[in-house]
Amino acid sequence: MTSELLKKPGLVLAVAGVAVLIGPLASLKRTIPHFLLRTVHAVTLPGGPAILTVFETTSAADPVTGRQYRLTVERFTFVRDSRVLVLSLSSPVGADNVDPWRIISQSLRFKS
Repeated sequence: MTSELLKKPGLVLAVAGVAVLIGPLASLKRTIPHFLLRTVHAVTLPGGPAILTVFETTSAADPVTGRQYRLTVERFTFVRDSRVLVLSLSSPVGADNVDPWRIISQSLRFKS
């Protein structure tokens, strides 16, 4: 299903009271090196409902060694009133970041 979302740039995904235009997903595919979409779904966090987009990309080359690494990115998109907040967390593929990422994503709040 996630690859089908990229083919429908005008589609609006609305879940848990949050609407996200799929066009930005197609934009990610064009602008992020070696973009590979894993999943898109709604989540409810203390900061409010959000869309979680999980994808993989390739890191920038290390300035000394020139090596690049595969990264997993979890991008949370929060919408409140007319404000949009995007939280992106990334690490090497396979790294165990469940606890730190949960702490960060669950501590996020909108200021009034």
